[in-house]
Amino acid sequence: MTTKKQNPLRARRGEEKEQRRLTIIEAAERVVAKRGWAETNFGEIAEVTRLSRSLIYVYFPTKDDLLAALVERANKSLSKRFHQAVAEAKNGNDAIVRMGSAYYRFSKGKPFYFEIISQFDIMSSRDEDDPSKGAAQAFRDCLEIPADSLKRGVQDGSISKSIGDPKFVAFCLYAFTHGLIQVASRRPGMMQGFFGKSPDEAVADGMQFLNRAIATK
Repeated sequence: MTTKKQNPLRARRGEEKEQRRLTIIEAAERVVAKRGWAETNFGEIAEVTRLSRSLIYVYFPTKDDLLAALVERANKSLSKRFHQAVAEAKNGNDAIVRMGSAYYRFSKGKPFYFEIISQFDIMSSRDEDDPSKGAAQAFRDCLEIPADSLKRGVQDGSISKSIGDPKFVAFCLYAFTHGLIQVASRRPGMMQGFFGKSPDEAVADGMQFLNRAIATK
């Protein structure tokens, strides 16, 4: 059986194309971190990369396409943190708690990624053949990690069997946690005035509340 050899020139061109795409994404991260998503434009990204604006449009025809690529990277970065949290956990419940803490640290240590995920969440829905499907898959992969830990918790007795579908519960935990972090971080005065808590305390207490909702009674 003969193996078809890959054309070296085609392989090199493919590598150069992927490297150019990565260069654009990394430049976009710097521009968005400085300008914010709404003020970001391809002209400034072109200046940072020293590529033509028309070439950037070849890789990312619209800002939505670029946002999807940024969100995909953000979710992959978050997934690494989740995997580490799970590896250190003693049971399923402990894994969920550790992932909640990891998500909060992610929001503090990678505020750009956290905000870009927030931006993507509020955008209109897309069809499956849309370029955002890479971002959607990265998000699903990320949710699989807490979903598996929920299953583990049910099996080891640390999480209630009554939680229902682990995948949907994982999504709910993500939505609740993300919203909790957003509100607590953006409204520290309200947290202190209403509840006498700092943002850190509000997030920690809120996560304890969520954990009690799924833990074995």
